[in-house]
Amino acid sequence: MISHRGYPTEIYSDNGSNLHGAERKLKKARKEETSKPSIVRKYIPPGAPFMAGVWDRLVTFLKTALYNVLHKQHSHEETLHRLLCEAEYTVNGRSSTHMFAQIEDNEALTPNNFLLGGYGLVQTPGSFIDAE
Repeated sequence: MISHRGYPTEIYSDNGSNLHGAERKLKKARKEETSKPSIVRKYIPPGAPFMAGVWDRLVTFLKTALYNVLHKQHSHEETLHRLLCEAEYTVNGRSSTHMFAQIEDNEALTPNNFLLGGYGLVQTPGSFIDAE
């Protein structure tokens, strides 16, 4: 599984030699699977780490969230998937503007509002409602 929001058409990354090597291996593996569309890899210019500012910071947020939960423990794929989903929800819950979604609301718009197609539709991760 590469993405639970659909198959990506573009992947942005820094210019590390490890990422170029991984791209070559992925291209070789994908030649066997021709049914899926190709993915365009976009790299930042060499020697310009500031070009990755925003999304590099988001990757750091995700890594920090996962590290704080896992503490170098090994986990099953299902557990890791759930943790990634919760970390993604938390990162995408950050405020993207100081404008409010509706005038009577005091909550700012977040990326989750756009990704999930509405406002206030999702429970906080880890919250469970008893269905009585």
